[in-house]
Amino acid sequence: MKRLAVLAVGLMVLFGLWTAPAVALSSQENLGKSIFFDQNVRAIGTNPALRVMRRSPAGAVLLRPSTPAAPCTLLTDFTYDNLGVARNPMNPFYGEADFNPLGAAWIDLGLGGFLASRMDYQHLAAANNGKMKVPTLRNADKWDSNVLGPRVKAYTHNGYFKTLKQIVHFYNTRDAKPACLSACTTVEDAIAQNSWPAPEVPVNVNTTELGNLHLTDAQEDAIVAFMKTLSDGFVP
Repeated sequence: MKRLAVLAVGLMVLFGLWTAPAVALSSQENLGKSIFFDQNVRAIGTNPALRVMRRSPAGAVLLRPSTPAAPCTLLTDFTYDNLGVARNPMNPFYGEADFNPLGAAWIDLGLGGFLASRMDYQHLAAANNGKMKVPTLRNADKWDSNVLGPRVKAYTHNGYFKTLKQIVHFYNTRDAKPACLSACTTVEDAIAQNSWPAPEVPVNVNTTELGNLHLTDAQEDAIVAFMKTLSDGFVP
């Protein structure tokens, strides 16, 4: 399902603008594209862990081609995954006593939490604790200031990350850095401390496809640049 042929079809369907012969991506965007699809061995080396960059830092794994029932590429594989994201200390839900009597002690179990609430699926809950729906990568960087006001972006299920660069860096270094002293450390403080806080749900964490990808800072930036081309209305 992750064959590059399928990926290429998806790109041609949605991103005809920059696949057209008359349009060219910048060198940085092209580098990011190469790393993203793991096609340019000279750019990314032979580390098989880098194949995970097809599982994008915004969560999307697969660029599915259009069908009559789904005319637009959705840039997701429609699955669930635990990326090991930390608790977000700024999550307003912790202070919503009427809806969250546990307060700051509440833990978002994701798919596992839902399955536990269903008698017929309870036996599947433990294996899915911490797993969140893989979102689309389409328009991950898009923001209309005229409609929405000053730019305020947030990524992952609890809005822990505020920029694509932050989440790419997390994918790249999650398991390569020491743990923060506090599990409730903001992303800005974590980066300043050169560490990452413990996962909100420490079980079922994806440790085979991300965590220590050995990317350089420039390669991280290139991936971010490429992801910005996946916005509707992108102009090179």
